[in-house]
Amino acid sequence: MTTMLQAASPRQTAKEIMTEWERGAEPDAAEVLARQPELRADKAIVLDLACAEYCLRVDAGQTPEPEAFCDRFPTYRMSVRRMVAWHEYLQGKTSGIAAAPIVYWPAPGERLDDFTFLRELGRGSFARVYLALEESAGGRPVALKLSSGGAAEARTLGRLAHPNVVPVLSARFIEGSGQTAVCMPFLGTATLTDVLDRAYPTKNAAPPRRASVIGEAIRAAARPDDPAPLGSGPRGKLEDGAYVDGVVRLAGQVASALAFLHKEGVCHRDLKPSNVLLSPDGQALLLDFNLSADARADAPRLGGTLPYMAPEQLRAMVRDSDEGAMDERVDLFALGAVLYELLTGKHPFGRAPSGQSPQAAAACVLRRQQNGCTPLRRLNPAVDRGLARLIENCLAFEPAERPASAAVLAAGVYHYLGLPARLSRAAARRPLTAIALAATLFLGVGAAARELATQDPADVRAYKEGRTAFVAGDYARAEKQFDQALRDHPQDQGRRNYLLARGAATLRLAEADDDFTQFSSAQADFVEVNKHQEDGPTLARIGYCSSRLRQHEMAIKQFDEAFKAGFTSAGLYNDRAFSEWKTNDLERTRQDLDAALRTDPNLQAALYNRALFSLRGRERYLVGSSPIPESALEDMRRAVEIGPEDRVMYRYAAEMYAYAARDGLPLNRMGRAAQSLSYLRRACDRGENAQSFEDLPIFKGVLSSFPEFQSLRQAPQRPIISARNLRLIDPAPYLPE
Repeated sequence: MTTMLQAASPRQTAKEIMTEWERGAEPDAAEVLARQPELRADKAIVLDLACAEYCLRVDAGQTPEPEAFCDRFPTYRMSVRRMVAWHEYLQGKTSGIAAAPIVYWPAPGERLDDFTFLRELGRGSFARVYLALEESAGGRPVALKLSSGGAAEARTLGRLAHPNVVPVLSARFIEGSGQTAVCMPFLGTATLTDVLDRAYPTKNAAPPRRASVIGEAIRAAARPDDPAPLGSGPRGKLEDGAYVDGVVRLAGQVASALAFLHKEGVCHRDLKPSNVLLSPDGQALLLDFNLSADARADAPRLGGTLPYMAPEQLRAMVRDSDEGAMDERVDLFALGAVLYELLTGKHPFGRAPSGQSPQAAAACVLRRQQNGCTPLRRLNPAVDRGLARLIENCLAFEPAERPASAAVLAAGVYHYLGLPARLSRAAARRPLTAIALAATLFLGVGAAARELATQDPADVRAYKEGRTAFVAGDYARAEKQFDQALRDHPQDQGRRNYLLARGAATLRLAEADDDFTQFSSAQADFVEVNKHQEDGPTLARIGYCSSRLRQHEMAIKQFDEAFKAGFTSAGLYNDRAFSEWKTNDLERTRQDLDAALRTDPNLQAALYNRALFSLRGRERYLVGSSPIPESALEDMRRAVEIGPEDRVMYRYAAEMYAYAARDGLPLNRMGRAAQSLSYLRRACDRGENAQSFEDLPIFKGVLSSFPEFQSLRQAPQRPIISARNLRLIDPAPYLPE
């Protein structure tokens, strides 16, 4: 059985499919991924399949339209687009870039020199990057870059030490292969390309609102079977607050790294989303210095990535020469293009045209650059005017009109994150909050601030302390302080904010403990608030409490009232669907789950519920019933991928894939059985009772021949790690102002 499992591994399956295509079968990567969603868990496999299809179609004389082709792979649309652009660029055979030599690249499981290769992380024309184990260093995981282009990159990186530049551990020439191996610490696999894929799942998706999408992208890029990377500490402020602020924090780190590089005489010259690594703790790190210009080294190769190349780079490319001044400001232009794309989902000058030679495509992009880009705030009004102006200055056609240096750019970025700038933005949104923050800023934290605080009425002081505790996540103290504010308030008028705040704090405590009494208390506060002033968000919170109290018919009525009051959210659709399911209104359940995911395609609760709806709604226990649809398997896979983790969700995922293995095509059965077993293992790691698996015949029928399944059943139960109910979500989260 072990041999069969290995033979049907996702990578081997993909390789066999591509071999069939080369022998004459019709290539269709999107159809393969829809039929075998287990392959979609590995980004490298998706890109390999997409690349193979694209190349075979081009070789057959077809001309796939790049945008339409990339839209067939929505989860990795941005990544596929970059692969297509690079392929077209190389097809032009420009003299500015030498042809890639034919070399032997190791496969996973092989050993070369001191390294055992686990899997491929990325590739270019001259190099490939692998996750490998360095045996002489105790088998530590490393990112190993094998290059046929020499050791210039290692010589440049070896002397640079900055927290936002990927360091080099060692470099060596591999005898016999003619390759240089550059060994770097393994810091995960996520890049800004993953953030783009996550933030803009569809072509016309609106910019996300919360910075948490960045952390989701980092987690989604990780594979559970990879060794733990370095830098797995807390993400600090990266995931807090607005998406714009999260992007700006990353921008500050990249700009600081560029300032350091430029001071050392190094210009990156190929800055793009895929060359900015995101470590598990949320640090942005520059990588891939293959085209960099080093004042201490030989002249660099002419090249880059068309959409991110500055006008002076494109002019040299059009003329097929290195004439013209190119200094560090080409990196500022590229960073401006990256930030514009992160904040809008659009490239400032559009995609490089297809079907043209590199010189012709470069000339086209150059003309667009000369005409300027669409104002950033027109595509994302949430971006501050000053920040938008700073980014647009980076994109100036003439270098002299860009920021004077990366250090100046970094200072401008960090100014945006500073307290004075935040006060200015707060003043536009919430004048009273801005006044309170300004008082704290100018009076400091010494005696003057304490004196001012004592001048506030007792209820205001208690409320402020409660808000501070709420923001810090200390909901018990927040609830206590809000309760004190209510007791100290001299009259009923004006108590609405205090009631809302206490209800919000109690609700967070109730969610953490799944406490019916606390849900009732929170609901009572929201009902009282609604008496003072009825509004949609408050009605939605009342309905949420009813659904958590299992009063589903009442919850549906309250959710309906929230919609009638003009309030809409993905969470509201999801929660109403949950209660409709519990009352057996299955048609409306499906409609509302679909509406939730149209509103927010990455809402874990809705993905989870829609997957379970397919599992339970099709009488899965009857042999011969219709198979679980591929879309349901994809919903569950994405729900698990988004997080947070939960043992119950893992068990349901294992159950779904077990049924899919039993009922699916023979080609899929082994891979889906292996995926089911993987989910079961993760459920057990979080405390699921493995002996209970015997209660479900599907597990015994599909997995009983796997030795690991027997081991799971016999292993002692681990401590239970619980998560809150992932199928219901607060439809109108409230932050006390």
